[in-house]
Amino acid sequence: MNSENSSRLQRLAMRYGEAWNNHDLAAIMSMHAENTTYHLHGFGEPYRGWQAVRDSFAEQLASYQALTFEIRSLHCGEAHAVFESLITGTTVAGSFVSFEAIDLLTIHNDLILTKDSYVVLRRQATGKATE
Repeated sequence: MNSENSSRLQRLAMRYGEAWNNHDLAAIMSMHAENTTYHLHGFGEPYRGWQAVRDSFAEQLASYQALTFEIRSLHCGEAHAVFESLITGTTVAGSFVSFEAIDLLTIHNDLILTKDSYVVLRRQATGKATE
């Protein structure tokens, strides 16, 4: 992979992370292709198509009063980016949550074609670590 392509993918990935931190659904979706797919592994079937993915993201963002994504690492390949993140937030019910996450983005024509997410709950509403 050439350094120009790597830099382009890193910039896209960082803008994507910033959009999530800003809870900016329009900015998030502006980086997704029309035929995008989102799969939160372990939580049902993939969402297929721009509108279905948008609706899923909107529902997720609406579930939290506050949600912050701390990117721990970012790796880019020819047509993909992999994030390792710590996600913390407060649900609309006021409960604290903390997740470790890995997101794999496949990118085509500078748009996200697929987003595969894998999450592990670190802390639940009580604030105690889960086993």
